[in-house]
Amino acid sequence: MFNQDVDLHNSKSVNFVGNYLQANADWYGKVGYKDLYSYEIIARNVLSAAPVSYDKYNFAPSALDFYQTSLRDPVFYQLYSKILKYFIEYKKRLPVYTQDTLNYVGVKINDVKVDKLVTFFDYYDFDVSNNVYYTQEELKSQQHTSYVVRQPRLNHNLFKVSFDIKSDVEGDGVIKIFMGPKYDYLGYLISLGENWQNFVELDWFVHKLTKGQNTVERASSEFFYFKEDSVPTHEIFKLLSEGKVPSDMSTESGAFPKRLLLPKGTEGGFPYQFFVMVYPYVPSEKYDAIKAFEWDSKPFGYPFDRPVYEPYFKQPNMFFKDVEVYHEGEEFTYKYNTPYYTIHNNEVAKH
Repeated sequence: MFNQDVDLHNSKSVNFVGNYLQANADWYGKVGYKDLYSYEIIARNVLSAAPVSYDKYNFAPSALDFYQTSLRDPVFYQLYSKILKYFIEYKKRLPVYTQDTLNYVGVKINDVKVDKLVTFFDYYDFDVSNNVYYTQEELKSQQHTSYVVRQPRLNHNLFKVSFDIKSDVEGDGVIKIFMGPKYDYLGYLISLGENWQNFVELDWFVHKLTKGQNTVERASSEFFYFKEDSVPTHEIFKLLSEGKVPSDMSTESGAFPKRLLLPKGTEGGFPYQFFVMVYPYVPSEKYDAIKAFEWDSKPFGYPFDRPVYEPYFKQPNMFFKDVEVYHEGEEFTYKYNTPYYTIHNNEVAKH
């Protein structure tokens, strides 16, 4: 089962690799209980170096033991870089999209306007009372003290993206917004052929195009892949006592926090670029269970889900927009937690 070659030219082989790494239900049908191990979980346990618990009541977890805290551990990115390498190798072997595939005949994006992009740090208070040991008397009285931690976190001002689209056809079109770097670390322009993996999909939505000029506005608060911060645990307990459950626990479990939509900017503005594309909407028939999300028939990340041929990305239904991300207020978070000492220069007048 494990000692076999995998041809990364074949999509079935890639599915085999994914099932093996995750040990999901499809993998279970091929192996027995004793072989039902997940490469990912084993790697998390080994790399976390957490002590082995001697009973089920004394468990000392590491950051890698929970998906919510994994992102703070640098080794998490090394692990997933290794996992993603296999799928990127498969993607690199796919043929580039043709000019006809990418084109939307009769549709042209005349202009894209983006409001000023500004990031900042603001304070967030979260309840950490669950990490505090209370006496039996305090628990019975239900009057124990709550503990709150205040932390500066990255956020951004709301902004809008406006599209000026001329269409000779009527029908539903998909509008996608991507964000990616424009220059490398040396300040040189990055070619699209080398930059395709660095574009992050910010939004995806369906808009009904009419013949003539179409003016479309999209607020950052409406972006498809982002949601508000998850409901804190103490709020969940309050809702449960009222017979309620937070909606984001079931409908938005895979979304990214809205406050992290933009990367941290700089005082003078850090250069990025938006890529906007319009293409015909074709509903997907594969995902009936989640068809409420209105996903189309294109793969996630399309058209940057495989290597690109740059001349094909200079078509009327595509538009690159240069943007800059500014940062206002304190630039370093550690300065929020340390006293501010004024630096005094020599105030004695020169003679």
